[in-house]
Amino acid sequence: MLSYKWDYFAQVFAYASLGLKMGMEIDSVAIYFVRYNQFVTIKLNDPVLLPNFSERYLKVMIEIAKGGNTGVS
Repeated sequence: MLSYKWDYFAQVFAYASLGLKMGMEIDSVAIYFVRYNQFVTIKLNDPVLLPNFSERYLKVMIEIAKGGNTGVS
């Protein structure tokens, strides 16, 4: 059974956020689950994500890298 785990998408969301910051045109992220032969895609403008998700995600990742408080628990 395929189950979603945040860790699977954390890295691709980070790369997408960085790419958008650099001016790349990115509208979705995806992972291929070999064991299940499933290709899973999430659009960055999907309503399930918070508004301005990519910008907010990048900001949190930068704060974590600095060792700062993200306000996320």
